[in-house]
Amino acid sequence: MIEVKECKKKVDAYCTTTERLEADVERRTKELKDLRKNPEAKALRSDVHRLVNDLATTRSRAQEKVDKLQKEIEKKIDQINSYIQQMSWEESLAKKNDELGVFE
Repeated sequence: MIEVKECKKKVDAYCTTTERLEADVERRTKELKDLRKNPEAKALRSDVHRLVNDLATTRSRAQEKVDKLQKEIEKKIDQINSYIQQMSWEESLAKKNDELGVFE
């Protein structure tokens, strides 16, 4: 008998919670419909969409610039590495010339 009463309490609590949630859903649905009709909300939504598009465009342009700069940096690094190789080659050639006494 006690278990039945406890089950009834739980069912009543569940029903009350469910009714509250259903009422909340209905209220929020109505608010959402009202917002969709509201010109200010439409303007805000439009602004948000515009800002999102602007952000996407800006991000795309920034990525293009980053890619371009990265290519330039890689090119400069290649030039520096080439210069370093040339300098080390010239140094080794100078050492060989010194060892052989070419310019003495």
